[in-house]
Amino acid sequence: MKEHPIPAARLKYLPFGYAAVAALTFAALLPGFQMASAVAAITFPFAQFALLLRAISRTGFAGRGLAGMLWLLPGALLAVRALRLAREGQRRGEEAALWLLALAIPAALYLMANPQTLLARFPVMDDRALSFLPALPAGAAWSCVILYLVVRLTRSIGTSGVPRLMAFLFYLVTLLGAVIAAGIGITLLEAVKSFSGGQDRQALDHLMLVLRAAASVLSDCLLLMVVLRALRALAAMSARGDTAASAVDSLAAAGLIALKVMAITTVVVNLSQLMLLRWLSDVSLTAEIPLTGLVLSLAALLFARIYSESRRLEAENELFV
Repeated sequence: MKEHPIPAARLKYLPFGYAAVAALTFAALLPGFQMASAVAAITFPFAQFALLLRAISRTGFAGRGLAGMLWLLPGALLAVRALRLAREGQRRGEEAALWLLALAIPAALYLMANPQTLLARFPVMDDRALSFLPALPAGAAWSCVILYLVVRLTRSIGTSGVPRLMAFLFYLVTLLGAVIAAGIGITLLEAVKSFSGGQDRQALDHLMLVLRAAASVLSDCLLLMVVLRALRALAAMSARGDTAASAVDSLAAAGLIALKVMAITTVVVNLSQLMLLRWLSDVSLTAEIPLTGLVLSLAALLFARIYSESRRLEAENELFV
């Protein structure tokens, strides 16, 4: 194992990667334009794979055979991995999670490729339910994926040293950035849906839609800035270089800017809606408060300040010694 496995040299390409994630999320969910964005996000990528299997199966006998092989492939690969762990006999929790995942993914794919089978379980519903019912098997499959990741990560974290723990934290923050970038794509898709479905709206309604979408995207972009600064700080701290202090100070500055701008945009959006309430036909009944962004930015700011203060106290103690 490398002493410092964090790929610090690749951080300069990460903003382009996050931009690609946002664009790909928008493009991937665009075909299900009539579907709620939350449902489309939960069913991705199972819904796309299920549609592919259904399309292949309709090409004839050979297509049905190929679709059956592709349908069983994810479960078979997971089962092989579970059997290897069973021979070791030391990872019972991870093995059980793999077996559960090997059963859940094929079942979810079958139900999503054959939505009428799922609809038959709900006699009181009509075909309109097909727009959201696929979220049920997809959510079950994703919960099994999360269970497996949690079991594996907790085992690895419990047996790792500091360099590898820093790498775990680095990749976790990187994944958080990818989730935020995907959220930007979903927000933009929701904005496009709102504009396309609001022919009866007034000009001020469109103005409020633009304001809400802009505030949401701005908050997510500020969070991405905090994530990128946090990654640079983690890379510098892991390498124990002289740039760690300046990288942490940069993180603190980014967290402070994000907090202030998010608070200001929240006030602007909510007060604008309140003042324009008389002329609006489309009113958001929930307050536009980015609690997650505020909490994450505050956590980054507190982490940076605690690190800076600990370094200052450490330097003062060395002077006394």
